[in-house]
Amino acid sequence: MGALLYGFVILIWGLTWIAIKYQLGEVPMAASICYRSAAAALLLFAYLALRRRRLRFGLRDHVRMAAIGTLMFSVNYLFVYAAEQHISSGLVALVFAMTLPLNVVNSAIFLRRPIGRMVALGAVVGLGGMALVFWADLSAFDLTGGTTLGVAQVFAGAMCFSLGNVVSDRAQAAGVPIVQTEAYGLLYGAALLAVIAALTTGFGFDLSVPYVSSLGYLVVFGSVIGFGLYLTIIGRIGAQRAGYVTVLFPVVALLASTILEGYVWTWYALAGTVLIVAGNALINTRPEVLKSLLRHRREPLRRR
Repeated sequence: MGALLYGFVILIWGLTWIAIKYQLGEVPMAASICYRSAAAALLLFAYLALRRRRLRFGLRDHVRMAAIGTLMFSVNYLFVYAAEQHISSGLVALVFAMTLPLNVVNSAIFLRRPIGRMVALGAVVGLGGMALVFWADLSAFDLTGGTTLGVAQVFAGAMCFSLGNVVSDRAQAAGVPIVQTEAYGLLYGAALLAVIAALTTGFGFDLSVPYVSSLGYLVVFGSVIGFGLYLTIIGRIGAQRAGYVTVLFPVVALLASTILEGYVWTWYALAGTVLIVAGNALINTRPEVLKSLLRHRREPLRRR
């Protein structure tokens, strides 16, 4: 079941990169993200009301939910959307994959969880794979124009997302339900975005089919289902390992781009994909299992 949840999140979020493209343009970024978060929150609260789930929580729980909403459902997206105006989506995906090592470091700092060797090794292998996949973007990188700003914005978004992972990990450890956390988090995030939009760019809406349909996908799949599954994964395997999703879903985005946009694969991209999968295997294989596999492989050699 854990692997199935993991796969669904990778698939759903891998396709959101295509949907986000249709959100950029006529409607201000803060407004678009606000619509997405508000609509997702309404759907979740409707579900919770129908199921008569608990909706009253203490102040400490609401503070955690507000922090998750700010870090994961609003400010994070503002940084990422803004960065796509300065750098390619490939480089955005590569820099956002820094969520993985940031999760490892932040979990060690704030949750006092030791950094496992396999997690660290898998992170290095996976990030090396990402560098190969997006080698063209890296080789063309320079510090002129808005490139530096774009990279800084994505890194800031990745840091927000990582800190949100840590808060979610702690909230679940304290017994705060996942669906309610997501619902209130989206509501708080939408409220913050509404204030930002009102004070800066204002609102607007695009009734075109591409905008409305992509917004629908981002609301139902990207936010309600995607984040619900991801928060569940954090509760099951911790923020350290869950962060590897950010390394895997760009590969799905490339596969979608191959079909929909004519992306041409290179040997660098193929080799990088292999390393990403290998890094995922290292991170999600328990040390005792790996030791057992190595032991079984050594025994036949000794018999010879």
